[in-house]
Amino acid sequence: MNEALQEQRQPQILFVDDERAILSSLRRLFRTSNYKVHVACSAAEGIKLLEKNEIDLVVTDMRMPEMDGAALLSTVAERWPCTERMLLTGYSEMSSAIEAINQGKISRYLTKPWDDSEIVICVEQALQNKRLVEEKERLEQLTIKQNEELLELNGSLEEKVELRTREIETAQSEIKQQAEKLLESNSSLEHEMAERQRVEVELRHAQKLEAVGQMAAGIAHEINTPIQFVGDSLKFLDDAFSDLNTVASVSQSCLEALQGDQETYDSLQEALEEADIEYLVERVPKALDRAKNGVERVSNIVKAMREFSHPDQREMSIADLNSAVESTLVVAANEYKYSATLNTELQELPPVHCHIGDINQVVLNLVINAAHAIIDQHGSSVSDGLITVKSWEEGENVVVSVSDNGSGIPEPVQNRIFDPFFTTKEVGKGTGQGLSICHKIVVENHGGQLYFETEQGIGTTFYLTLPIESTTRSIKKNDIAA
Repeated sequence: MNEALQEQRQPQILFVDDERAILSSLRRLFRTSNYKVHVACSAAEGIKLLEKNEIDLVVTDMRMPEMDGAALLSTVAERWPCTERMLLTGYSEMSSAIEAINQGKISRYLTKPWDDSEIVICVEQALQNKRLVEEKERLEQLTIKQNEELLELNGSLEEKVELRTREIETAQSEIKQQAEKLLESNSSLEHEMAERQRVEVELRHAQKLEAVGQMAAGIAHEINTPIQFVGDSLKFLDDAFSDLNTVASVSQSCLEALQGDQETYDSLQEALEEADIEYLVERVPKALDRAKNGVERVSNIVKAMREFSHPDQREMSIADLNSAVESTLVVAANEYKYSATLNTELQELPPVHCHIGDINQVVLNLVINAAHAIIDQHGSSVSDGLITVKSWEEGENVVVSVSDNGSGIPEPVQNRIFDPFFTTKEVGKGTGQGLSICHKIVVENHGGQLYFETEQGIGTTFYLTLPIESTTRSIKKNDIAA
């Protein structure tokens, strides 16, 4: 029985006496208490009540016919050991009461005549003692149950530990096998890495060829316009000189026959008017200026192309970085002039020890990427796009920065921007090798740095840092081929 039910159950008391007057007196004494009182006139009747009810306390008289109180309580102790037992006895029966206590048949006794307050206290103490005994038994049972549960849990934990140990041993065995496989494939991976380096070098050359092709297209476009200037101007000059030749021819004839020949004079005057000498004097110099300007532009473009496409040198050499940047910007003009305005702020720089052809390639890629980012953000609108190229000296290094107000680099891909084959451009517009090769050229081949600052929707700035006196071993073509 749980504790909640014990608290709700009303304690039951059984009074046994062969005198009804005593039973009535006892019933009246406890009628206002929170006890359920049973009475019996004989031991046999009391036993029947015990069999039908859950009696907590039996209080019985000593002297009764057929079975006295000591015998009754002895039966109660045997059959209902948890029931408290009290004996009512006279002074003449004290020895029997003491013997019953010694034998464990009763917990205490009361002498007749009794005091009402004393018997109430004794009854309450007896019931309290029973509750304590029951609580002790309940706690003992609970302890036994918890111990059993702990033992069961301990067994379960041991099984789980054993199972987990087996799993760990299995995992360790698998890891060992994987390690052995990795060791076995190490030589194969080294071979693959060497092959990948070779492919990377080939891709680098392919990328450069692609860039040269783009530059050639741009140069063809740039040359087209000034050549048109030259062609138009030369045609005009051809027509003008044809007219001038006619005028000169007619004038010469007229001069020969001018003596007194009014008709010849009029013919010469008409020819001069048709030639519009004043107009020719005004326009021919301008046409010549246009022709010279066009030829000069063609010369600058060809010069920039020649400088940009200078063949790679086996060793690093001293170079003018600002001049190389300016040449690269001329070559790349066709990539940005329809989408952005170019702003240059090039400070005076010392000569730099480098492979200038490779550095040209890096700057070209950065400018082309800036133009594409601006188109992604603003479209082909020169008024909105801005590319700024700066250079300055910083300690023992020189720095070139290329800034744009384009779309910026998304945060999830910023850590991968220099990875080989990674590109954010759509299929067919990028190989994913441009920035990877740029990083290799600057960092590995020149001992410099290539990094960026970006804000999505605002723009990106790439910084190219080179040591003025490079300590990086020059990579020769023979080394690459090997």
